Amino acid sequence: MDALREQVPGAQYLTASVSTRDQVIAGGQNWQTRIEGSDIELPLIRYWDVDLGTFFTTTDVNSAAKVAVLGSVVRDNLFGEESDPVGQSIRIRNQSFKIIGVMETKGSGSFGEDQDDTIFAPYTTVQRKLRGRDGTNISGITISARSADEMTQTTAQIEEVLRAEHELIPGEENDFMVRTQDDRMSMLTGTTRTMTMFTLAIAIVSLIVGGIGIMNIMLVSVTERTREIGLRMAVGAKGQDVLWQFLVEAMALSLVGGLIGVGFGFAISQGLTQFLEWPTSVPADAVVVSVGFAAVIGIVFGFYPAWKGAQLDPIESLRFE
Repeated sequence: MDALREQVPGAQYLTASVSTRDQVIAGGQNWQTRIEGSDIELPLIRYWDVDLGTFFTTTDVNSAAKVAVLGSVVRDNLFGEESDPVGQSIRIRNQSFKIIGVMETKGSGSFGEDQDDTIFAPYTTVQRKLRGRDGTNISGITISARSADEMTQTTAQIEEVLRAEHELIPGEENDFMVRTQDDRMSMLTGTTRTMTMFTLAIAIVSLIVGGIGIMNIMLVSVTERTREIGLRMAVGAKGQDVLWQFLVEAMALSLVGGLIGVGFGFAISQGLTQFLEWPTSVPADAVVVSVGFAAVIGIVFGFYPAWKGAQLDPIESLRFE
């Protein structure tokens, strides 16, 4: 840590990171949450202010003091919403921690995790008293560059210092990772793109299966209504009229299925919002596109049965049993 501070001039703020997950007890309440060990500059790096009390100090870090700063979700579940637990104590692994602050509500992170469901403590405390490791072992370091222009240079400096600290010889692969925010965004974008393609593939397969189902239903319908088709054509209906009749029926069948699917989509969206508290939205254009695709599927897969019905011979149709 000290080597990084001294040898990376492009770094503005720096904090170590050590995390674990454990049961937290306060009074008669308990809550399973993440305990994140960090340094004093974490609020500056993450632009996250303290709502009540204060954040821990350098003295707390150096002495591995058993102090804790709660996220708002942890505070709400252990002490009640909008309460002020500063000065009270919590127990983690049978050790008592004094609450010195509560962070402002932050919301979900870039990967969907609830940032407020966290307890912050000095990283030295988490290492030595919760994970049983000495003060030299940390799992991550977060650094903010002084400017975007210095990002590349700062990243190279960090890698150089860490290679020296890990005593890696030239040509030997790094036993650590250095990732910038752009790298995280690229990874997130790649994951999102993969999920989008996967969902699209499922949707295409579902449309094809549904279309085949519609085609089979319409073929059965044409077969069962052969005498009806012959009677219509005997009294003057043309093949085109029969074709449009079955095309409209296929499209109507597909539209009903599409509307039912849209209804299920709305219900699932509202269920996620109500029970899991995930903010969801169903765009109007998505509904229009869905219904439009349903109509197209009905026309495409209903065309062959409709054409087959239009080609029937009226006399043979009237004789059909």
